[in-house]
Amino acid sequence: MISGGPLAGIGVLVTRPVEQAARLMARLQALDAMPLLFPALAIQASAHPQDLRAALAGVDRYDLHLFVSPTAVQFGLAALPSVQVKNLRAAAIGNGTATALRAGGVENIVAPKGGADSEHLLALPQLAQLAGQRVLIFRGEGGRELIADTLRARGAEVDYAECYRRVCPQTDPAPLLQAFAQQQIQAITVFSGETLDNLLAMLAACRTLVVDSKNRPRRDQFLPDSPPHSPAMGQEAGEKWAAAVDLQPTIPKSDRLLAADDAQYARALPLFVPHARIAQHAQARDFAQVITTAPGEDGVLAGLVEYFGHD
Repeated sequence: MISGGPLAGIGVLVTRPVEQAARLMARLQALDAMPLLFPALAIQASAHPQDLRAALAGVDRYDLHLFVSPTAVQFGLAALPSVQVKNLRAAAIGNGTATALRAGGVENIVAPKGGADSEHLLALPQLAQLAGQRVLIFRGEGGRELIADTLRARGAEVDYAECYRRVCPQTDPAPLLQAFAQQQIQAITVFSGETLDNLLAMLAACRTLVVDSKNRPRRDQFLPDSPPHSPAMGQEAGEKWAAAVDLQPTIPKSDRLLAADDAQYARALPLFVPHARIAQHAQARDFAQVITTAPGEDGVLAGLVEYFGHD
């Protein structure tokens, strides 16, 4: 029997953005897990600040200010004067977003008591009759249209304040591939379908070279397998890829471990996600063991403890 906390000895891959990962990492460590941070999503300020300023110029004219995530709260409130923040009439998609709003100085907040998604938000009685109401949705660039479409169908005039963007980060894959090779990861946590897609893309973008010769790359060297396809990776990443290819030696296929093996290894691990929609996406991406937990970090941690908990 393993001594220690309920997750003693369990390697857990954390894929959250760097700015959002510290609390989850600390909570996993408190349960005696061995978390590895590999950010598969990065959050950046909006690429179109002039559009955000225009959207917020008339913020006081809206009857409801709807926030889709704690990140929307972070970037949205930062773009507003404190006096306007205090006067917001806010709707939060879940408890975490409501908590962030209160911490930011917003006093008038409605939020679903159970669940943390668009469907639970739209079930609020305060959003049932919106004829003639103006709603401003704080969100990232792009995303689902369900909330806006539903509110418009209920008679509301809806606008967006797109205050941040989600991009695929350039995270060094070496620690993760080494952990996979040594079977140090027993579970993966993911909080969005986009994060999952990025994780698979990042694994597919590199390959581990296994060569015995002193003059050839070591096992812990990783070269891109194909040029970056994400616009977020940019021209610089593409130039680095081209340079790496020019320097890459010709290696027999039998002498190298392709990143596809790492993707297959990842797909065989238990994957913990806090929403059924993410679970469906993971199953479509061929993950074999998808565990849908209760919402948020609390739900994912409870799911991990239930799955791995030691007596």
